[in-house]
Amino acid sequence: MKINIVILIILFLYSCSSTEERITTSTYINGKVKQEKIFKNGKKDSLNYILKQYNYNGTIEMVGEFKDGKENGVFKWYYSNGNKKWIEKYRNGKSVDTTYCYYESGKLKRMAITLNNSTIKEATEYYESGEVKIKSFINNGDYIDSLWIGYYKNGQIKESGKVSKGEKVGIWKFYNDEGILLDSVDQTGMSKIVFDFEIEEMKEQNSKKGV
Repeated sequence: MKINIVILIILFLYSCSSTEERITTSTYINGKVKQEKIFKNGKKDSLNYILKQYNYNGTIEMVGEFKDGKENGVFKWYYSNGNKKWIEKYRNGKSVDTTYCYYESGKLKRMAITLNNSTIKEATEYYESGEVKIKSFINNGDYIDSLWIGYYKNGQIKESGKVSKGEKVGIWKFYNDEGILLDSVDQTGMSKIVFDFEIEEMKEQNSKKGV
């Protein structure tokens, strides 16, 4: 009998210490939760919480933790079918270690490796079939910086040039799939490099308008 009482007390204390409170911060027009904050131990703290975002079908879209108002730890994004989309680790709001992006099929799409503990990452993007598609550098996770090279599936260079703050600069060279130079053009101020996932996000946001 005493043992049972002790167990009940332990369970009670555990339930109290593990209490969490969920606050919905946005919803879809059908009332389903779109985003929520989870506060540990029932303590509301505007700087410390777990953030969860959901797809329209109710599956988790993203989950990550904020500490002192900054991203901290591993953040994970998912496709609506539940497959992982993007995994990135943060420390004090800065992206650290290797970032992984995936196709909806589960195949590796992009791997970005941090260089010398800086904000610069060397990124390699792959075709869904596994061949290298793009090699570039990312700065602060927001834009591509420095050298950018695009490849055909057969390994030949498709185009190459420099990028500054996401925009093409200087002379860019374009080749056919046999490696023959087709053109050299000054691309300064002419176009911007955008990651595939950014295009996908824009398409997804547009498709959700009015949902």
